[in-house]
Amino acid sequence: EACLSLKAFFLDVPILHLCGPLIRHQFKRTFHYEVGWPEVWRNHAIIARICFDDRTWYQYWLPEVFDAHLDDVTKQELESEEIKAEQLEFAKFKVRKDSEFWTRLTFRKLPAALE
Repeated sequence: EACLSLKAFFLDVPILHLCGPLIRHQFKRTFHYEVGWPEVWRNHAIIARICFDDRTWYQYWLPEVFDAHLDDVTKQELESEEIKAEQLEFAKFKVRKDSEFWTRLTFRKLPAALE
């Protein structure tokens, strides 16, 4: 679960990773509801909007990653009071800087847009 993992990283909550399956899981070939790329992009954008600060969102995630994949309705939703409130609440507990996502989690260089 991407959101849970990202939030745990920013909150400095350790995650235990066990190699190999402990139980079996039967994956379905299809969803029991309609899902497509617009929904996937929307969900990923919501995670980024909540977990990263405004500077990182507006200078990197929105223009570099999400803008071309989101419709106007979704962009408006990402600016809603509900999403902003969740971002502010998460920021109260966040102990790692956004830059650490690249340097400590993905072991990459900070994107040029954020230097």
